[in-house]
Amino acid sequence: MKSGAGERVMSASVQNGTEQPLNWEQRLSIMLAKRPWIVIVTCLALATAALLPILIFGFPRGSDATLHYRWSAFFTEALREGVVYPRWLAGANHGHGSPVMNCYSPLPLYVTAAFNLLLHNTLQAMTLSCGLAFALSGMTMYVFSRSVLSRGVSLFAAGFYVLAAYHFFDLYPGSAINEFWSFVWLPLVLDATYRIAKGEGWRASAYLGLSYALLILTHVLIPFATALILPIYILALTRNWRRLAQVAGGLALGLGLSAFFLISVVFERQYVKIALALDEDYRRHFLFRRTGPIWNVSLFSPSQVPYNGNYLLEATLVAGTLAILFLVGSFLLWRERGVESRDPSGLAWRRAIWVVTALTLFMTTRRSAFIWRAIPPLAYLQFPNRWLVISTAGTSLIAAAALAAIMQAKRRRILYGTAFAIAVAFNLVISAHQVVQAPYDAAGIERKLHGREVQMYMPVWRDENYKHELVAAPAEILSGDGDVQAADDRGSRQSYVVTARTSSTLGFRQLYFPGWVARVDGNPIALGPNRAGSIQLTVEPGEHHLTLSFEDTWPRTAGKLISAVCIAGLFVLLFVARRTDPQSG
Repeated sequence: MKSGAGERVMSASVQNGTEQPLNWEQRLSIMLAKRPWIVIVTCLALATAALLPILIFGFPRGSDATLHYRWSAFFTEALREGVVYPRWLAGANHGHGSPVMNCYSPLPLYVTAAFNLLLHNTLQAMTLSCGLAFALSGMTMYVFSRSVLSRGVSLFAAGFYVLAAYHFFDLYPGSAINEFWSFVWLPLVLDATYRIAKGEGWRASAYLGLSYALLILTHVLIPFATALILPIYILALTRNWRRLAQVAGGLALGLGLSAFFLISVVFERQYVKIALALDEDYRRHFLFRRTGPIWNVSLFSPSQVPYNGNYLLEATLVAGTLAILFLVGSFLLWRERGVESRDPSGLAWRRAIWVVTALTLFMTTRRSAFIWRAIPPLAYLQFPNRWLVISTAGTSLIAAAALAAIMQAKRRRILYGTAFAIAVAFNLVISAHQVVQAPYDAAGIERKLHGREVQMYMPVWRDENYKHELVAAPAEILSGDGDVQAADDRGSRQSYVVTARTSSTLGFRQLYFPGWVARVDGNPIALGPNRAGSIQLTVEPGEHHLTLSFEDTWPRTAGKLISAVCIAGLFVLLFVARRTDPQSG
């Protein structure tokens, strides 16, 4: 452990003037101090082990697998066309296009696309992206744990975090890749906040801003949930107003850094049917509502029902095992509280993490319904089990701290160690159970490449009750006398040759959405949606070169400017911190 929090690795061998033998945790800490690369190798090894079923059986066809496969494939296709930030996936939704990237966090898609540009295989790229997320999550948890615990138990925290049951739940039966990637950045957000509370100044505030921006760019809902619990976390750590202001400044910086994406979410979500997300009523998905069927679960037999039909049961099982380890760890820390009673900072971080973990576990139960009602936007989380991302991080730290307490216990060490080992082993068994429950059908995923977009991401102009089919051709003459030929009908930059003998109305395969701009012979003309929601425009008689391009609207431009200013502000903040913060330099 670090000084102040109990760095006793070297001093533990001398007590009352008598040399004492080092235990395994102290020897491990000494080895990690000499060879820090062991942490990276260990995380990579655990990530490989966690990914091994996918390497053998192929990518699991979990609940969201086909969605992420489509979005990844068409996101990569847009990058190949030279679009730096694809906001329109032209090939998605049966070729009619999708505005999903105006609402969905892009960072994991960039990682997948980077692998895809090398491998030319989307599923393999998704696999490597998830493997990287496994490994990075262990490393970031180690970074956070090292702020408060020794190297040896921090390596345990990292290992458990990688192999935690909800981590596997998100990937194998769920295939919720963006939420899965949020495991990577959450420990850094908590670590940065802790460092601010400890007095590391504006440098830690810049650290918080960057890590929170990465979390926002990974998943919209997890940073929203995190922002709700951060005030409780920081107030449990400090009441110093200067440090509270630095936390607020760091969060504001994170919002600014991610503004190029976030501003579009705020101002352009009205153009998609995002309200349909509320059809998935969170009240139906509270955990621990029915625990009886859990006892009939066959741990190592494949699921006998479609995964969506088993969702609530499996999420409850995962949450239950996490809660057991949390309670065991909490009991052990309480029993051995005298060891840390001389260190107020150690008690503060344990109290803060304990409160956050307990609260997020509570938020998965129906007893928390009054909080959900009091904060209406929480309904967009849809599934209360999303809180388990935060619970998993907190439990990993509580478990690591409990392991440290066991190492220092003077009595009942074997009893405590046995209870702790059983709780950890049970969590690992449930992680393995998630692998078994996952359906493996890579070919089935690939067959869904040209499937329909999720309704909540459809443009509001698309009328599902209108019986006229969307045009199958890239473009057609809807009225008037003329011809239209596609010169390039792919992507977000399209061109057509139009021969209009009379004033003619053209319909296009792409759906209408703000940002589409039409130019005839280089001059912009008006366009809009037809009754089916597709792009429609009118051209005057003559031979014309017509282009369609998906361009920035004012929210997208404003977001880019805000992010650019905040990037400059980040460097200014680091420069100022280097000159003023006593811990810097």
